[in-house]
Amino acid sequence: METTGAAQARGSVETVRRRFAEIVGRTGAAELMLYAFVYDADARIRCYELAAQAAG
Repeated sequence: METTGAAQARGSVETVRRRFAEIVGRTGAAELMLYAFVYDADARIRCYELAAQAAG
């Protein structure tokens, strides 16, 4: 089992894009599940928008 940090992606859209690719390459995952640990709803939505850019 991986540590929590091994499956985290933080940073710029480009950094997160690279992390997503690393995670998928290492695990062979067909999909990723995301959770933003952000209390503010607007900020959390923005996190998901940025993650979608990284995944796109």
